[in-house]
Amino acid sequence: ELERNGVVERVRLAPPAASTVYELTEYGRRLEPAVIALTQWGGRRLGRPKQGEHFRPEWLAIAMQASYRPDAAAAELRESYELRVDDTVLHVRVEDGTARIREEEADAPAVIARTNAGTFLSLLFGHLAPADTVSGGQVQITGDPAAFERCIETFAFRVAEGVPS
Repeated sequence: ELERNGVVERVRLAPPAASTVYELTEYGRRLEPAVIALTQWGGRRLGRPKQGEHFRPEWLAIAMQASYRPDAAAAELRESYELRVDDTVLHVRVEDGTARIREEEADAPAVIARTNAGTFLSLLFGHLAPADTVSGGQVQITGDPAAFERCIETFAFRVAEGVPS
C-alpha cells in the first residue's frame, strides 16, 4: 500500500547483498521530520530494555537519526562509520553538520564496530562507556578507537531531566 501510494519504492542492492529492499521516495522522505520528532518525544521515556521487550536492530537508523547531536559533531567532522549490530549493517556518515544513515556497508570507514543490539542501545543511552565495552569485549572494533567514541558521543541519546517515567 505504501508503494502504491508513492511513499516507498523497491530498490535492488548491489552484491554481495543483492536483495530487494524498500526505500523512501522523495514524497516519503517528507515524513522524516515528523517521525524524528515523535522518536525524540517517545525516546525520553526509554530506559534500559526490560526482559520481554523487543528491539529490532534495523530500527537503529531512525533512532540514531533522532538522537543525532550536531553540537557534538565538530563542524569540520567528516567521518564514516560502519556499525554491525546483530545482523544489521549500518553506514553512518557525518559531514557538513548532517548525518546520513543507511542500511549498507561503508566504503573505507574510520571504524567498524561489531556488537549486539542491547549493548549498542546501552551505549547510545549512556549506560555504558565506549572504551569499557571495547576493553571488555562487548564491542569489537577494526580501525580508530577514537572514531568509535566520536560516533557514540555524536549519537548519544540524552534523556531530558524531569521527564516522567
